[in-house]
Amino acid sequence: MIEDHFRGYVIWIGRNQDENDELVTKASPEDYWLHLASVPSPHCIIDNPSGKRIHHKIIKHAAYLTKKYSKYSHVQKIDVCVTRIKFIKKTNKKGLVTVLNLIKIINS
Repeated sequence: MIEDHFRGYVIWIGRNQDENDELVTKASPEDYWLHLASVPSPHCIIDNPSGKRIHHKIIKHAAYLTKKYSKYSHVQKIDVCVTRIKFIKKTNKKGLVTVLNLIKIINS
């Protein structure tokens, strides 16, 4: 699992389905979850202990990391889904989730 620190926030990126599953399981409801749109990618979690809205620069950095550690790092522009973990539901397959409420998609 990759851990990054940016502007006082801790960001975790899963490197495989086991780590992705662990991230989703251990995340708090107000943590932010990021994933590349419509393609397999790492799960990214921004730890949000305050539960408050996170500045867009932190989200953009996490989106960059999500893309960087994916097999799509060479793609110039790719969409990244962002929502809070409380809107993510785990499925029976490890590392696979259902998004119940997408907050936004950003281009990275």
